Amino acid sequence: MTENKGIAFEEAYKVMAKKLIYIIENAKFNRVRKGGYDMDQVDEFLDSLMIEIDRHSKHERIADLINTTKIVNVLFDKQKGGYNMGEIDDFLDLLEMEVEGLNEVKLRFM
Repeated sequence: MTENKGIAFEEAYKVMAKKLIYIIENAKFNRVRKGGYDMDQVDEFLDSLMIEIDRHSKHERIADLINTTKIVNVLFDKQKGGYNMGEIDDFLDLLEMEVEGLNEVKLRFM
């Protein structure tokens, strides 16, 4: 990788990684009366993502830490008064797209 290409990669990756971290840190979901996702499980999942990111550096290879398989395969129990399932499903789709975007940046520059 040439020096300019390496710098472009690092900058693009950092911007996208910061966006992903922002999305996770600022996730907020509405509660529903019936048929929502277990709030503790959702919160624990998001906390586990942030712990994994913080354990390594904030921007170094986040796509390697949070892979799309982890996002796609997560399951939450249902509970009364839980988080809106549609919002959570849309949020997980967004996370998956963001991680795929990070992977695309990696492939483009390597």
